[in-house]
Amino acid sequence: MKKVQTTCNYCAIDCNLDFYVEDNRIVKTVPTKGYPVNDGFSSGA
Repeated sequence: MKKVQTTCNYCAIDCNLDFYVEDNRIVKTVPTKGYPVNDGFSSGA
C-alpha cells in the first residue's frame, strides 16, 4: 500500500490528508498527523 499526501480544497483551511492507495484505488483517507494546519484533524474525515 502506498501513501499519497494531498491537500483538501473543500474550504479555505487547506487541511493535509493522506490517501492510502492499493491497486490504483484509494482504500483509506486520514488527516495528516503533524501537519501544521490541521495536525491530524479535519472536519470531513
